[in-house]
Amino acid sequence: MNRLNKFTQFIEDGDCTILFNLQTETVLILKSDLARIVNEHKDSVDDLEALHPELYREMQQKSFLVPVGTDEVQTLVEGWQAADRDPRSFSMIVNPTLGCNLRCWYCYEEHDRMPLMKPDVLASICRLLERKAADPALRRLNVSFFGGEPLLGFQDVVMPLLTLAGRLSRERNLALTSNFTTNGVLLTDEKLDALEAVGLTDPATFQISLDGNKDYHDRSRVGVNQAPTYDIIVRHMVRAARRGHPVFARLNYTAGNAATFLDVLDDFRDQPQEVKNRIQFNFQQIWQDQANDIRERIDELKTHFRAAGFQVDSDRVSNRHYCYADHENHVVVNYDGNLFKCTARDFRPVNREGQLTEDGDLVWNERYAARMAVKYTNKACLACKILPLCNGGCTQNKLESAVRDACYKGMDEAAKDEQILRRLKEVLTLQHT
Repeated sequence: MNRLNKFTQFIEDGDCTILFNLQTETVLILKSDLARIVNEHKDSVDDLEALHPELYREMQQKSFLVPVGTDEVQTLVEGWQAADRDPRSFSMIVNPTLGCNLRCWYCYEEHDRMPLMKPDVLASICRLLERKAADPALRRLNVSFFGGEPLLGFQDVVMPLLTLAGRLSRERNLALTSNFTTNGVLLTDEKLDALEAVGLTDPATFQISLDGNKDYHDRSRVGVNQAPTYDIIVRHMVRAARRGHPVFARLNYTAGNAATFLDVLDDFRDQPQEVKNRIQFNFQQIWQDQANDIRERIDELKTHFRAAGFQVDSDRVSNRHYCYADHENHVVVNYDGNLFKCTARDFRPVNREGQLTEDGDLVWNERYAARMAVKYTNKACLACKILPLCNGGCTQNKLESAVRDACYKGMDEAAKDEQILRRLKEVLTLQHT
């Protein structure tokens, strides 16, 4: 016997009803007569098999129907836990330095007088890589770089680590990937040449930010010497994409600069489609501007970028386990050997969650234990209708919240319904692009 999946949403749309499965993110659009039949048999869905066999089979295939006794919440949590603990993958983000060659007004890091990673810390990270690569369960290794500006440590930190990781991956037959969160100013052809010689399984990827059009960006994202950076960054982004590297262009928007991103689109519009396919734009609101709700304007901008042939990342209320910081097999190693999980907070010693030993061991502290413990303990989250979309957000937000058995985000039912509609719109848009 079957019943309706508890995460099935019925959404009226004119003379149709949209069935949206939040667990699988599948969609079924029903004309009014079929919607009426489904509504009449919500509590006896097996009757649909005789009334409309084709509809019944499709609802089964798309998991709108589940066997009686199914625990959808347990299925979700077990799947997330399996992803969190997957021993086949290890990911490490390294901060070669917290120093930076730019001075962006909204940055939360302190960049002045920040040293480069010392050789003894680098040696400890190398031992950590060797330990992880020796694990017979490991299949995928990711060594990525953050900061500060990671390319300031390209020769002294980045290349020694990736060269070692490349050798270990070849010896152990591991997939090796790497990502850089960089401002792009120093992303020269010479650096791309070196990265392409390492032996990565896939081309290195780059997340690079723009703060509006040339005029706005050059007033916001300034160099230490106040020199303009927009033209340099755009040129380096395009060059990397032409060489086969995926580029994730983070568009940092505020109510004041949102309209200028049409000019940014014009600066990329004439690229050939194979280059466009490697540049994905991601609109992110600067955290100091969160009071300004301009989502409709941003949604309109996204349509222009998609129409021009670019991929646009979604602002979706993402499945919790997609956050790298929630994975147990992920670590952020700071230039001083302190361990963290999240790169969206500053790297002060008071915030560290552990330390890297000389021998390359990860020694975690009570902050890490608290992070791991908070994942699936909120009863309100586990009972929430949008659990598959949200689960309260990432562990960083959960740790910082005073809430325990209530909505971490303070959403009422109307706000939850809005999230459902926004995600449905995004799913339908992605299906037709």
